[in-house]
Amino acid sequence: MKRGGLIFWLAVLLVAMLFYGSWVAWRQYGRASDSQAVASDGQSEWKATNLPPGKPTPDFVLTDQDGHEFHSGLLQGKVWVASFFFASCPGPCYRLNQALAGLQAESDFKDVRFVSITCDPADDTPEVMKEYAARFGANPKQWTFLTGDFKKIQDISMSKFVLEIGERTHSELAVALDKNSTVRGYFHLTDDEDVNQIRIRLRALLAEPERKITNDEARMSKE
Repeated sequence: MKRGGLIFWLAVLLVAMLFYGSWVAWRQYGRASDSQAVASDGQSEWKATNLPPGKPTPDFVLTDQDGHEFHSGLLQGKVWVASFFFASCPGPCYRLNQALAGLQAESDFKDVRFVSITCDPADDTPEVMKEYAARFGANPKQWTFLTGDFKKIQDISMSKFVLEIGERTHSELAVALDKNSTVRGYFHLTDDEDVNQIRIRLRALLAEPERKITNDEARMSKE
């Protein structure tokens, strides 16, 4: 009986391991079918560079580098690029914002807006952000730096951009959004190939007409 019981439980364990392995493989396959993995300082991130139109993401309100209230609804009708940073970041943020500065300087993208949100609001006051923006020649009419309550910023990062952040910790992905504030692609802007890819994507989004938003979609974006 003891031998038979041991064999039975070993069989149950084997079946459970096989089931779990299949489930993990299925999840990975599902994610890989829509995205591709990229390396970022030894960590893996998932990106999708060509997402189809979808529902508008929720609006948000934060504070810009001039100390004024900024409402994301002002971006309606504009193609825009969102990213996260913190001013004291020793390297990756500099490379990311250098790439954004290069895009801002290109005449093809004069109608694109850039929105950079700090993940270190305790230190990144409007005054600090304004000085930081000047380092990259940021045109305040085109490129906005935002701060606010950290918990609120953390909620925005997930609910609007589906990116996880922590205090002074963030993804190096930039998010391209269309004229309806729908996420249409993620790009690793510390990678030269992805910088070229976002150029292609932004040109395509600029050429797209603004889609008419239904009443239900408009209500959702306000929630």
